[in-house]
Amino acid sequence: MISKIKINFLAFLLFAGIEIVFAQEHSFIHYSVPEGLPSSEVYQVYQDRKGFIWFATDNGVVRYDGNQMETFHTNNGLTDPVVFGIVEDAKGRIWFRTYTGKICYYSNKQIYAYQFNNTLHQLCDKGLLFSLHIDSTDNVWLGSSYNMGKINLKGEIQVETMVPGQLRLKQVENRLLVCHLGDTELTKRVTLDGKDFAINMTDKTKTHPISCTFSFKGKYYFSLGATIFKIDEESVTPVFQAKDQIISVYIDNEESLWIGYLRKGLQRYKDFNDTTPFHLPFLDSRSVTSVCRDSQNGLWVSTLENGVYYIPELQLLQVNMPSHIKIRSVLADGSRTMIGNEAGLLTILGQTGQTISQKKFKSSILSIFKDVKHQTWISTSAETYILDSAFKHINTLGGISLSGVAPDNKGYTWGLSGLRIFKFDTNEDTVFVSRSGDQRFISSVDNYLYLYGRLGLTVFTSSFQPVPIPKYLEDLKISKVLNLGNSSILMATLGSGFYIVNKHDWTYQHYYSERNFVADDVYSAIIVDSTLWLGTEKGLAATKVQSLLLNSPSFQFYTKRNGLPSNRIVNLSYSKPNVWAFYDDGFSLLPTHLGDKKQDAPIFYLKDVLINNKVDSLKRLNELSYDQNNIQVNFGFIDLRNQNILIRYRLSSLSTWNYARERSINFFSLSPGYYSLELEYSIDNFHWISALKHPINISPQWLMNWRVQLAIFITLSMFGYFYYRRRIHLLREKQKLLGIINEQQQKLIRAELETLESERSRIAKDLHDSVGTNLAAIKLFLNSFFKKSNEPNASIIEATLQETIQGTRDIITNLSPAHLELFGLVEAIKIYAQRIKDQFDINIELSALGSEVNQPEISIHLFRITQELITNSLKYASANKITININYTSSLIIIRYEDDGVGFKANSISKGNGLLNIQSRIQILEGKIKFESNGKGVSYHIEVPLKIHQG
Repeated sequence: MISKIKINFLAFLLFAGIEIVFAQEHSFIHYSVPEGLPSSEVYQVYQDRKGFIWFATDNGVVRYDGNQMETFHTNNGLTDPVVFGIVEDAKGRIWFRTYTGKICYYSNKQIYAYQFNNTLHQLCDKGLLFSLHIDSTDNVWLGSSYNMGKINLKGEIQVETMVPGQLRLKQVENRLLVCHLGDTELTKRVTLDGKDFAINMTDKTKTHPISCTFSFKGKYYFSLGATIFKIDEESVTPVFQAKDQIISVYIDNEESLWIGYLRKGLQRYKDFNDTTPFHLPFLDSRSVTSVCRDSQNGLWVSTLENGVYYIPELQLLQVNMPSHIKIRSVLADGSRTMIGNEAGLLTILGQTGQTISQKKFKSSILSIFKDVKHQTWISTSAETYILDSAFKHINTLGGISLSGVAPDNKGYTWGLSGLRIFKFDTNEDTVFVSRSGDQRFISSVDNYLYLYGRLGLTVFTSSFQPVPIPKYLEDLKISKVLNLGNSSILMATLGSGFYIVNKHDWTYQHYYSERNFVADDVYSAIIVDSTLWLGTEKGLAATKVQSLLLNSPSFQFYTKRNGLPSNRIVNLSYSKPNVWAFYDDGFSLLPTHLGDKKQDAPIFYLKDVLINNKVDSLKRLNELSYDQNNIQVNFGFIDLRNQNILIRYRLSSLSTWNYARERSINFFSLSPGYYSLELEYSIDNFHWISALKHPINISPQWLMNWRVQLAIFITLSMFGYFYYRRRIHLLREKQKLLGIINEQQQKLIRAELETLESERSRIAKDLHDSVGTNLAAIKLFLNSFFKKSNEPNASIIEATLQETIQGTRDIITNLSPAHLELFGLVEAIKIYAQRIKDQFDINIELSALGSEVNQPEISIHLFRITQELITNSLKYASANKITININYTSSLIIIRYEDDGVGFKANSISKGNGLLNIQSRIQILEGKIKFESNGKGVSYHIEVPLKIHQG
């Protein structure tokens, strides 16, 4: 156990004499000549209905979208470079009130001069044009030094001439126009719509005759010098005495009154009785010519001497510190916030950032921590000090320097010191020491300890047992581990954005610059109520925890563009009612409700479309020729608080997205075809907004034009059609001729076979009637002779003669099977098969199904086919068994012939006379034959219709 070192704490703390001043002010952006304005003398700042900001200067006018300034001068159509005021009419035209009195207006990207400018110039020849209004019927109303009136659409004039010492007011469409001649102190009378009122000017401010008119809380007012008067149909009453010459008055959407002074800055009043007006110190010496509160609640202030000031968020206060002092640790303690820096200075600040006290330590402060007993631990690079709730020293942990400290849910305090981890009880006694690896920070979530830093993550149980972690967490540079409740934790990293990790199974959602988020370096994270705040290298981001856990975050961003002095937010803290965002040389205070504020989406607008470097319209992209294939689309976004806008585009819904760095996309040498241009943008890399969807159709050259191709296609189709018809006709003629030839061949074959069968029958009959009869007579004669002569060779001669007679009978049967006519096909084949079995050592099985139909003209051919097949099996196949199945159906005779011989290959069979005779007979019978052989036998399948066409 490390002994407590009791020392005099005052030796290490200095309670006074620290001369460090923390200045508090509003963050602003300054626009002048270096930032793009043509002059630092700006007379008015105005926001039009589309959202653009306009600046009227003594050297032209400027339109600003939050990113780019577009300047208009006399070479762009401006009638005078000195523009005093800007007015927008009901049609959205932007009118410019100039020094010479010649006016002009902006519409559809161009500036047009007013057609009766010469008349208007004559009315303002001896003075200035103070007021300008264009009514709903396009009448131009004016108030100058000498004249009040209007010019109608025909150029006709209706004016009232002024006299010295008179201020004339006229109400036109809820607006007061002013006409003033003479110094303020000489003004004796005021006229409103013909009613004359006397006034007694006690204000002796000797200034230019500037009068501001405005409506405030339902009443009309005007200013003269430093005095504001209320005017109605009955009286003119002074209601407010300002500190100096009033040169501008503005009423914002909160009904606050902003008064701009000549060389005395700007003040904001809640009403005319407000004795403690708000002011912006950096404007105190400026001449404020106009004030404008934009649609995103930013404040714009124009000055005569130094351009324009933009305050993005009035509720956001910044506190500057000496830039050489680096903050090392921050701790919020109720209404106080403690800051420790590398010089060893501990600063205690109040809720608004004011310094309450400061204490100096000998060494750099590494961490500040509040334990369960509400004691404050101040750990320096040398040792750790423990203070009670009154900031009195009660203990010192000598030699222990803690870079990270965290309490667990059992009341113990864990601390990291170099390569060691300490566990302290509630008495600050060490109860456990172990090596931890070189980690810098520690967090306790539920029953687990998370040690992290630039070397990844290590997790232990509360009993310091290691917990295995997935590989993706091993090499991360983790800056913060934060419990999100339920089953999720947040892991902020340097270089990889942040992860939402499930504590049980380590599954995660990843947010970084390439997906779902805009930043990769997340330095700090805190949860205030139900809102998560993230400090990144690209500003401060806030979203609801619940929406993040549902993977549908909606981020609100704060950057240099909307109120922060720096985009690099290195630390975060919370002291009610503000979130404290720390950067390198100071911090900003943000009311927590700003985290709930919905982020305004930028407004997309199309600037121009260039086709082959020539300005054209978007509609023209629908029909481009083959050589109009270089396309440039220029666009912008109106957003005064955030121009960190991500842009992506593609030419087909099936293509991957391309990301654009500039506000322009270019396509070079596009091939002819149809494209679908899609353009989207996002401010958080999660929610993407469709900006543009438009077809691009590039026609091919005339040969590739669809109309030409259609004509060619039709021509070729017609040619192909007629050619096809001709071919079909020729084929039909050929087929007809082949049919005739085939029919003749069939007749010839049938005649040949019929002749053959007839000849066989004749030969068989002749053999039977002649040779057979003679042989029988010879046999009888020889038998009688041999009985009388006792010839010793008689038996041999009789046997030979009998064989000759039997052979003759077999020849007669083969030539004309009598059994076929007597008994039919099946019986004839059976008798023939029996003869073969008797003569050769072979097994022949015959089966028949169905009722036999007697058609001799068919039977004779089928018998001959069967004869030929049996002959082939005996002669070539060396078969031992033959199977013959004959099946009679109502319309077919089906014969299945099989043997178990050596078989043959179908592609090696030679068509001899036997096979040709079989095919010829099948053809005559209009039947079909199929045969198969796998090298082990052969099978034939024959189908013959019962009724055939007769030749």
